[in-house]
Amino acid sequence: CEAAELRVGFADRTLGKQLPSARLKAGHEIRECLKQTRILKANGRELFRGHVTIPLTDINGATTGIYGLRIDVLPEQKPVTLLGEGLFNAGALGSFAEVIVCGSVLDAWTFYAAGHSNAIAAVGIQLGCEHFKRMQRILLADPNIDGDSFGGLERLRINFPENTTVNEYAIKNAALDGALGKRIRAASWIAAASPNGSSDEPVDTSQGNPTNRQPVSSPTPAPIDELNAEQSETEVTVTVEARRWRIRSLDRNTTIGVMKVNVMVFNQRTDRYHVDTLDLYHSRSRRVFVQDAIEETALSEHELRSDLGRILLKLEQLQQEQRGHGNRQPKQVELSPPDRGEAMELLKDERLLDRILEDFETCGIVGERIGKLIGYLAATSRLLPKPLGVVIQSSSAAGKTSLMNAILAFMPREQQFACSAMTSQSLYYAANHDLRHKILSVAEEEGARNAAYALKLLQSEGKLSIVTTAKESGTGRTIVERYEVEGPVATILTTTASDVDPELMNRCLVVGVDEESGQTAAIQARQRIGHTLEWLVADEQTEQLRRLHQNAQRLLEPVVIVNRYANQLTFPTSRVRDRRDNNAYMTLIDAIALLHQHQRERRITTAKGTSLEFIEVERCDITLANMLVSSIMGSSIDDLPTQTRRLLLAIFEYVDSISEQTDQTIDEIRFTRRELRDALSWGQTQLKVHLDRLIAYEYVQAYPGPGRTRLHELRWDGRGREGEPALYGLTDPATLVETFETAITTTSSSARNASLSGSTD
Repeated sequence: CEAAELRVGFADRTLGKQLPSARLKAGHEIRECLKQTRILKANGRELFRGHVTIPLTDINGATTGIYGLRIDVLPEQKPVTLLGEGLFNAGALGSFAEVIVCGSVLDAWTFYAAGHSNAIAAVGIQLGCEHFKRMQRILLADPNIDGDSFGGLERLRINFPENTTVNEYAIKNAALDGALGKRIRAASWIAAASPNGSSDEPVDTSQGNPTNRQPVSSPTPAPIDELNAEQSETEVTVTVEARRWRIRSLDRNTTIGVMKVNVMVFNQRTDRYHVDTLDLYHSRSRRVFVQDAIEETALSEHELRSDLGRILLKLEQLQQEQRGHGNRQPKQVELSPPDRGEAMELLKDERLLDRILEDFETCGIVGERIGKLIGYLAATSRLLPKPLGVVIQSSSAAGKTSLMNAILAFMPREQQFACSAMTSQSLYYAANHDLRHKILSVAEEEGARNAAYALKLLQSEGKLSIVTTAKESGTGRTIVERYEVEGPVATILTTTASDVDPELMNRCLVVGVDEESGQTAAIQARQRIGHTLEWLVADEQTEQLRRLHQNAQRLLEPVVIVNRYANQLTFPTSRVRDRRDNNAYMTLIDAIALLHQHQRERRITTAKGTSLEFIEVERCDITLANMLVSSIMGSSIDDLPTQTRRLLLAIFEYVDSISEQTDQTIDEIRFTRRELRDALSWGQTQLKVHLDRLIAYEYVQAYPGPGRTRLHELRWDGRGREGEPALYGLTDPATLVETFETAITTTSSSARNASLSGSTD
């Protein structure tokens, strides 16, 4: 391991305990010896206490000093302690033909820890020809090291952002796979090796205070941030002196470790150019490109290699930004104080849901109360870890697309990803479009049928990944490329088909459009208003309402939702798909609470030393969720034949009377067909036909009983007697028992919202 190879240690203040007693002669002599070498201070304390230590050696491996890095103070407090002088990792000089020369032990150690065990550093000594007898190439990792002083060796410089050390860069880019390796591969060429070998002139890289050292003159290129780069939707253009580079297809590279682009270099002095497609991460491809470009453009190898390395680093920055992992934050829409105030007033309104429905009506969408609420809440759920999906289903021309467009018009445009159709592989290559916590809408489900598998995965897993093969430019070898897309997303689709992929339907809430004649008459009346002066006056109000809701959605935050009633809630269990439907039901409750976040107290709990802010679900959220899922998942007894419906009502009265007498709940009561026949005085054939129909409609559940007897259980709680849809198995919010969590504090939502109202984005 690294610690064993470098002989890394740690001074844990126990040295005195490991030595013989100071009262003994041997203990006294050892301590005096350690004081002479300064390992112990005059007062007997360890010089390196609290330090990670590593020996410094000469070129033969003999220990000549100790480097200590104190770990219990901040870096700006100068945590390095030195004793003696020497080389860090001197063994690399005899093991490698190429070494990385660093300006400090910490930087060299950082390279070593990243797997580059050919990194060295000198402390208090000068590097000369005796150190590099076996070297072919030197890579300089510190701008303060004069590359010209190494004379006859081939030299390259590893460039880092200005005022950034190797260690600082590695820490900042810890999440970037092989960050230091990419810097090494992009090293700029300084000079070729001379026929006479390395120079006898020494170079001083002794460690000191970096802030007191003055940079020496060297051919280090300008930092990559200063490159004259212009980016459009299709290409990146970089100009370096008289060389103009054009890079295309960067947006197709969605995975770290892949940089397959189309590159053209143009020599503006000679009007000659070279163009090719290659993966910039493959050294052989770069070498082939450079050799061909030398012939085509008359540019020097030094210029081409130096430019290509700097351009690669610049493209990495742009690629990182387009994935949304860089320092650049997603573009936010700035709200003026009046707009923010109006949006906050809407979110705090106790009639928020009623106002949403009223505003839909004002904007021309009549009826469809359930569809509008479900769609609005599903779009809002984009901010949850597991957003909802909605499929709006109807026959052609029934208004499903108008309903979806009306819902999307109330949502911020920058938080939407809309399309008319998808190919089977398209979603896998959409990483350049940040889909996280956005609304993915497809005009017609048929247009996304080829991508149904990807849609299902994106909804269930919250991400997509695909591994493909491609040909490496310059070599023709087959290589493996990986593409990943991060979610989660809320999905809204429309369809006229009755044979929608059941796997997709099981992951979505299915909303049917009202196709009754009364709704048709209401739509026609609204259409006629569109041709009157009244509509022209209302048109401006429509835009204002849409903008109001968009701004309100921008003020919502992805806050944690806690449902203290969760363990008391129930859901039907008769079908396998009820497992997914129950999860959608719980998410719907969370979405309702999320929409009302500015009407709820912010609470804080501490877990494992970390503070977590959350809001809680209230009973009214569950009441609304029960109504909504009953409307789209429940059934109406009006769908039953008259006699079958009459039997259902009779069974309910029979079971309800037993429940009152025995204090049992309805779903705990079991009965046989004979008991039912005797209690209701129904004929055997009549009872059998209609009871079997109730079993088929899942209003009654049948179980095997003793012998050949069958037991029955009523799976209907009496709701929906008037014909409204009802879903049996949901908990009545009125029966929920209050529970209280401990170790939580409440954040004043009024103070917090006042702060939001008075600030700008």
